[in-house]
Amino acid sequence: MRILLCEDDENLGTLLREYLQAKGFDTELCQDGELGFRAFMKNKYDICVLDVMMPKKDGFTLAREIRQLNAEIPIIFLTAKTLKGDILNGFKIGADDYITKPFSMEELVFRIEAILRRVNGKKNNEATTYQIGSFVFDTQKQTLTRGEDVTKLTTKECDLLKLLCEHANEILQRDFALKTIWVDDNYFNALYQGIPNGGYTAMVEKMLDGTEVRLNVDYLADRENLNALAEKVVYTGPVDAYFGYKLGALQYRSVRFETEVLDTDNYQGNAVVNYTDAETPYTRIIEHKHFEFGTQPKTVISREYSAEWKKGDEPYYPVNDEKNGALYAEYKKLADAEPDVIFGGRLGEYKYYDMDKVIEVALDVAAKELK
Repeated sequence: MRILLCEDDENLGTLLREYLQAKGFDTELCQDGELGFRAFMKNKYDICVLDVMMPKKDGFTLAREIRQLNAEIPIIFLTAKTLKGDILNGFKIGADDYITKPFSMEELVFRIEAILRRVNGKKNNEATTYQIGSFVFDTQKQTLTRGEDVTKLTTKECDLLKLLCEHANEILQRDFALKTIWVDDNYFNALYQGIPNGGYTAMVEKMLDGTEVRLNVDYLADRENLNALAEKVVYTGPVDAYFGYKLGALQYRSVRFETEVLDTDNYQGNAVVNYTDAETPYTRIIEHKHFEFGTQPKTVISREYSAEWKKGDEPYYPVNDEKNGALYAEYKKLADAEPDVIFGGRLGEYKYYDMDKVIEVALDVAAKELK
């Protein structure tokens, strides 16, 4: 279970985070309301614990913004305010509980556990089949049936249709759907979807200029010798593979590409065209020259196909769901106990990244390490 903890008192916040983590909760601490809201937008949490009096954005305001994105996530307020009006205001906003300071950390854990039991009990009692006009939707089999016709749904199609059924006759916020199903909605809402001038190859070439580069090396097979070459290791491979899958294998999504050189100067007029219809076997076509507004007489295209991943295949993306999130949280505890290894990237952090975010995080980590 993952907790968003927002508390501006550094000492109290640190103590609460460490106590909650010791009790088995993956806890992220933010010291003001703005940081809390950014964290909520980026990650998926099971419950929010919010201090009321915080700088930049108070707990009540933060809770209202969270409620606009997710009307169901449990919220507990922490506060020194004991006035009846303040308490009622908290519940009016949508609080599930309200604890006044000072309080027992053990009591807080009991309250969190009680709320989560209630929420999970509600989930366990949810319907598994829905009647949608002449269709029968089975959430467990991931099928949509009408008469003799049975359509198998993808996991995301099933999740989205289930969400719509659970909120029948309601206005469902787009942001809520994105956060609930895709967890990280950056793919849909990112402001920056470009590439640097010259592409990433030129950038990486400059980064590696003057550095020894070894190719076709299996780090995991020879890690002892390779680790001896440096004080720190930056590991961007699958985090579960690093630990020999000792807790079980995480799930990934994979893709395969078919690349073709065409005797034409323009195939589709755009760098990327996505295909979502059932008849087209590939998910997109990439025409590489258009990333740089190329004028070459020929063009190169790549068709991208989704592929089921199994151990031994090349993993590309994490699977953002509750089961894999819980397993990754356990692997992260192991990773945090490796002081000489920096786990990074989509596979090392089991997190979807666009390239602008990868670069931002890499620069932040470098600044921290080089202090």
